[in-house]
Amino acid sequence: MEKEMNNKKSYLTQRQLLFLMIQAQIGVGILSLPYSVLQKASTDGWISIIIAGIFVQILLIIYIYMFKLNKGLNIYDIGQKYLGNLIAYVVKVGYFLYFTYTCIIMLVIFTNFMNIWLFPFTPRLVINFSLIVVCVYLVRESLITIARFFVLTSIIFIFFIITTVMAYTNVHLLYLFPIGQAGIKNIFMGSFESTIAFLGFEILLVVHPFIQQAADKKANTTLKTVSLAHLFIVFLYLFVVITSYTFFSPDELMLVPYPTVYMLKAFTSTVIDRIDIIFIPLWCIAVMTSFMSYLYLASFTLAKCFKNKEHRRFVPITGGVILLLSFIPMNNLLITKLSNILGIVSMIFIGIIPIILFLCSIIWKERRD
Repeated sequence: MEKEMNNKKSYLTQRQLLFLMIQAQIGVGILSLPYSVLQKASTDGWISIIIAGIFVQILLIIYIYMFKLNKGLNIYDIGQKYLGNLIAYVVKVGYFLYFTYTCIIMLVIFTNFMNIWLFPFTPRLVINFSLIVVCVYLVRESLITIARFFVLTSIIFIFFIITTVMAYTNVHLLYLFPIGQAGIKNIFMGSFESTIAFLGFEILLVVHPFIQQAADKKANTTLKTVSLAHLFIVFLYLFVVITSYTFFSPDELMLVPYPTVYMLKAFTSTVIDRIDIIFIPLWCIAVMTSFMSYLYLASFTLAKCFKNKEHRRFVPITGGVILLLSFIPMNNLLITKLSNILGIVSMIFIGIIPIILFLCSIIWKERRD
């Protein structure tokens, strides 16, 4: 793949980067986000999302300026430059395990939802295998091809927003009041839950050297693009959460783990009887693109661990490992615990390690190219 990137025309354009960032972030979490944030911050969950959005934006700025100080390198190359071969290799393995673990959690949550909502009698093997086969087939292609597919499928967000707007025929804004009732502590706890929903933006740590403007040494342009993508995600999550909070009462919402789908189920028309049945396939596409992003990251990282320039041959291996591990018996309580662990571990890989490397880039000027 790196050979392909030697051609300037093969670099990611800013438009492709925009949709790559958006599609990598929106996945399984958007359906349960209002419910999970409500448990921590009550109806002040929308404030938690804003705080989480600010935190992620700060991280994106750190990423961009770290790359500006280390032109043409990704997170693994920067780690090798400042931390040495051994520690850098440990970091690579850690990122591979993190990306793989994220894929497994996504797959398990997706399968559970599909079993509950659409296919109660379909074996998990069929659902898991179907998703992984499609994703492996696409992820074996170049990053440019993946990005083009993401641009093509981004039209789903238009339908996603239109269907959600239908809930505003029966909303009660008073459900949001009094603002601040949850308290500062609970609001910040809710922001931690919200940050998990934003996961996917760390794809920038790997793909940044393959961005056209990165090659043209225009870091500010890339920062504007990723910031615009992140702003779209923040507003989309705010829209979904506020819609859910004003459609259901707080007591009702505590009993509804997937409020967005339940809202749509309440609407019928002479043309379409079950709008939620139309919405779910669109959501499945968003899950697939997010899963593809992490599968690509895991495969690319595994290739880096073996000092291989091609990620293609590692995609089926990674997909097979994810498929096997996804069949470990899990109940809802275990899935919740594993998701919480993912939230804690993710802070190491999206925050602590990049910040350490950013500080190293500032301190050790003599090691810069």
